[in-house]
Amino acid sequence: NWNGLGSKAPAAYVIETAEKYLALCASVNLSASRINASAEGGVGLLFSAPVGYGFIEILNSGVTHVGVVPSDSHAAHWSTRVRSPMSAKAALQKLRARLQ
Repeated sequence: NWNGLGSKAPAAYVIETAEKYLALCASVNLSASRINASAEGGVGLLFSAPVGYGFIEILNSGVTHVGVVPSDSHAAHWSTRVRSPMSAKAALQKLRARLQ
C-alpha cells in the first residue's frame, strides 16, 4: 500500500529511473518541487511554476510520462510518453519551456 490508496510500491528500476531523471533535470535547469507516490504504482516528480505544474510519472509498467497541467483549467494539457534517453532529454527541455 505504497500511497495509502492500495497502489504497489515502485520497483527498483523505477527508483533508479527517477534518480536518473533528477540528474537529467539538473542538466536542463529544472528542479523538482515534490516527489510523490504515483496512483498507478511508481514515482511522480512534480515541478511547480506560475503557469501550472509539470510532472514526470515513472510507472512500474515501464511507461514514463512527461507533461504539464496549466493553472487555467481551460488550457490544453500536454504530455508525452518517453521511449529513450534521447527523447527524455528532449521532453524535459520541452517541459522546461512550457513552464516558463
